[in-house]
Amino acid sequence: MQSIKFSSQQNRMFSFADNHGAYLMFHSSNPKLTDGVKKGDKTFIKDFYILKNNKCYTRYSDCRTTVNLDSAEIYFEKTKTLLKIALVKNAFYVKVLKKGSGDYFALVSDDKEMENSAFELSNGAEYYFDFSDEEHETFEEFSERFWARLSKSTFKTNSELYNQALSFSHANGFTFVNDIDGWEGIWAGLPWFRDNWGRDTFIALPGILLVTGQYDKAKKVIQGFLKFQCKDKNSPVYGRIPNRYTTTETIYNTADGGYWLIREIYEYCCYTGDKDFLKEVWPEIQLVLESDLELRVDKDYFVLHKDADSWMDARIKGLKSWSPRGTRANDIQVLWWQSLVCGSKIAEILGYEEESQKYRNIAEIVSKNFVEKFWDKKNQKLADRIDAKDKPDYSVRMNQLFAVTIPFAEKPLLEKSIAQKITQNACGELLFPWGICSLSQHEWNFHPYHDNCDKYHKDAAYHNGTIWGWNAGPAIGALCDNCYQELAFELTGNLSWQILNLDCAGTMSENLSAYLDKDGKIHPSGTWSQAWSVSEFNRVFWQYYCGINPRLMENKIIINPKMPSALKKGYACQTFGTGENQIVLELKWTKKNFYIKFTSPSAEDIDVELLGNSDPITLYRGQTLKFCRIYSLPSEPLEFSHPLSQEAQDEFGCLKEENFLEKIIQSDSDILAESFV
Repeated sequence: MQSIKFSSQQNRMFSFADNHGAYLMFHSSNPKLTDGVKKGDKTFIKDFYILKNNKCYTRYSDCRTTVNLDSAEIYFEKTKTLLKIALVKNAFYVKVLKKGSGDYFALVSDDKEMENSAFELSNGAEYYFDFSDEEHETFEEFSERFWARLSKSTFKTNSELYNQALSFSHANGFTFVNDIDGWEGIWAGLPWFRDNWGRDTFIALPGILLVTGQYDKAKKVIQGFLKFQCKDKNSPVYGRIPNRYTTTETIYNTADGGYWLIREIYEYCCYTGDKDFLKEVWPEIQLVLESDLELRVDKDYFVLHKDADSWMDARIKGLKSWSPRGTRANDIQVLWWQSLVCGSKIAEILGYEEESQKYRNIAEIVSKNFVEKFWDKKNQKLADRIDAKDKPDYSVRMNQLFAVTIPFAEKPLLEKSIAQKITQNACGELLFPWGICSLSQHEWNFHPYHDNCDKYHKDAAYHNGTIWGWNAGPAIGALCDNCYQELAFELTGNLSWQILNLDCAGTMSENLSAYLDKDGKIHPSGTWSQAWSVSEFNRVFWQYYCGINPRLMENKIIINPKMPSALKKGYACQTFGTGENQIVLELKWTKKNFYIKFTSPSAEDIDVELLGNSDPITLYRGQTLKFCRIYSLPSEPLEFSHPLSQEAQDEFGCLKEENFLEKIIQSDSDILAESFV
């Protein structure tokens, strides 16, 4: 059993969800930081404690916590009482594993029915505390469902640290998947983002639902967003997918939500072979593409957008952007290009030759113009954006890595030499051992700390230096694709440690400060558990290190492992397809070789594309295919970046002057424009 242990003296927390709108979070050392059991805006259970001879023994003194994948065990040292707790559908579950010398288990609650309730302790006793009018499930029913879900994809490597971190990221990812009154979605993060956010959902979907084989859920999540596509031709957001929707409001302030959606529709079908779904959603796909072609492209067929319409969307008091990226950000153009490529491919599959050729032709124009306008051949740099005056901004941000980590494209957007240089530029400046920064520390507007600096509002740093957990996915992908998988796995090792040892057990926060604290420690910030952070940690194992990328619509699977040397041996098993068309693929590896085979109740053979092979190999059901493990060397050495010296930090504008960046933005200073050189 995988587990994480800590004591009440440590600054830790743990969390579970029931997938129907409720979650629990208990802090180990600070009752003020404990959320308790919450659903919506209501806290049903604030805390619990042990009563002995009318004396209270809380979790905050001499208590030990063991967090398992599906539950937690709380040991009260002074009473020798051991409790098992979990969150099942519609109820908080408690089981007495060991009574000890305690008399009662007691709840702290605002709910009148549960307020200060006490229950006599006896070995083996089980309690279900309902927080819904609907019937709760038993722990056995929950556990059966939980472990069945995890069994869809299994793995084991020689690294126990990585095994444990992967297990928790896998289990924790499903914490965010919620069915609330028939509204299927993926929460963006806990505790603040318990909504369905478009961009967040589709970035998180592959690592939470596709590589783990949860295809029915993935399909319902996609369908949920399609219901809210804007179909009002008179609306300025005609054709767009919501940036966020709830039962009461829908917000469309995103330029790339529809592109992430198209990407994940196509990826879902690659994993399932569900061509019928492509036909079902084709009108919505076409509406995303056609509305942008009609309303939002310039003469170069680049998509025009506002300063805060990319994922770097923080604004000062909801108005001016902290990180202006209008009118053409590189990542939005890359996603637009990929949507055209996917749209062309989908049209081809459905037999719509005219549409397929149209989107293919436009994609080629975008590709050509992207290289001409964004790539500085002389200085070997990629622009982060092109502004309204057609001036390129060469600020070094991680967004450029999207251009070199594009799945599904038969032909890459950029030639190999450019992709390599972009990877070296971005990772060489931005990648620290604990994560990749959102802005280079050599830029004038870099902010080294997120919410732990009193010189500026935390949103000033949000996309101007602060590390985002999910950005490790594109970084690892770019490193692996350019033969830097050894460096990539060093980063993965640090992230594994973070999952097991920082803040909320078994998950990843939204952000980290770019620089370490003064005591040399990593400083987590933002939400204490974020969907796309754990999703990307999970996804890169399957799609990059194992290199398993199914294309079931074409009856083939691409196998292109980028396994680091530290993973000397291991096993990975994934399930693809649905119903009778299900395929189970097994991948084993040793220091020298890879071995793959598949089983299926229906398929007799499948084409396998291997690294370095121009022609697919037909793999028959039950047959084992062996191929050599290739150790490729990068074209140039690459190492982690490290924080600048204290002397250099003393010159940071944001640390010398209070609200430095806000003053510049609010004054419309030319400093912003002058930085685009």
